[in-house]
Amino acid sequence: SAFIVSGSLENLTRQRWAIVTGGSIGTATLLCAILGVSGYLGFLENTQGDVLNNFEGDLAANGARALLAVTMFFTYPMESFVGRHVLTALVYDGDMEGPNSNLIFNRRRMTT
Repeated sequence: SAFIVSGSLENLTRQRWAIVTGGSIGTATLLCAILGVSGYLGFLENTQGDVLNNFEGDLAANGARALLAVTMFFTYPMESFVGRHVLTALVYDGDMEGPNSNLIFNRRRMTT
């Protein structure tokens, strides 16, 4: 997905790429640290490896588990999109709509 992000930047330079990747990784690190420290401070030495396991029978924890499952369910198609994008770029030189593309890769020809 890094190729897709870099391709979407206007005026792609090393400095702009560094700002985007540094900001993304920094934000993710900060959010993970906040959630991790909050989870640990809530249970201290009784903290289990999966913080959701600390809440047994709690409705909010079951809701969080359900949302985690939904997130995992929708992550796989996005990973397939990245693979499809790379395969199209390699095989068809990125031309998904042209006459050289296959039915599998051509979104315009697919019908439901």
